[in-house]
Amino acid sequence: MRKYRGADLIALTFTPIDDLGESITAIEPATATVYDGSGTQVDTGSATVTDGVLSYALTDAMASALDTYRVVWGCLVDAAAREFDDEFELVGSSIVTVADIRAFDRAFTDLTKYPDAYVSGCRDQIEEQLEQNGMCAFRPRGAREKLSGNGMSDIVLGNTDVRGIYSIAVDGVPLTVDELASVRFLGNVLHREQAWPRGFANITVHYSYGYDRAPGPIRRAALILAKEHIVPSTSMPARATAVTVSEMSYRITIAGRDGFTGIPDVDAAVNQFGRVRPVVG
Repeated sequence: MRKYRGADLIALTFTPIDDLGESITAIEPATATVYDGSGTQVDTGSATVTDGVLSYALTDAMASALDTYRVVWGCLVDAAAREFDDEFELVGSSIVTVADIRAFDRAFTDLTKYPDAYVSGCRDQIEEQLEQNGMCAFRPRGAREKLSGNGMSDIVLGNTDVRGIYSIAVDGVPLTVDELASVRFLGNVLHREQAWPRGFANITVHYSYGYDRAPGPIRRAALILAKEHIVPSTSMPARATAVTVSEMSYRITIAGRDGFTGIPDVDAAVNQFGRVRPVVG
């Protein structure tokens, strides 16, 4: 479940289900307790239940960092207290909005056939696909990593385009404000004058990374993928390399057809703006 920063309140919802995937009838009183990626509690309070769906409004101030958060929901089920675990990732923005997708193709304006929840779910999958193929984040995201100190001044993070450092702990001890301010970064390299102590997974870093905003070609690539995922073409699929009309067959020449998706415009955008390193040999 992905949430996007920008509103004062982050609306959390959860539908409890049993082991067979069937909805459970939850009733109040209900609660929600939210933990950040380190396991620290950031908020707790009373949740509401409407038609079996639990809801809770988390403030931006409580979820102050881009991170993956855990939510523990509590409610009554058949007069017995139950708890359910859920999680969400807070990111800085989306590559495209649900409104962008609906505006891209008239078919998407059918809210009954394509409800917001379905379009939003497809959008999240598409964004993940683009970022995995591009090996970078096309919008601000957060990450936590454990690194091994090498006795040198530089350590390398797993994600490129570092935006800022929320916290660093060495052997479980957080750096002070002044120590954290002295750490410089460029790309995915963290540098400080004092050497990072040697050790195995002894340095924990929570940071943000990614583009400020997805470039235009990446946004268009997301819309193209959305159209293919939600309403696939029945006449000429985006990955088609040949077409038969009556008894005549035509081969289509497509530059870069062996790319990540096989869709030229999408693959060209990922190759241009992603951080994919060329394969040598």
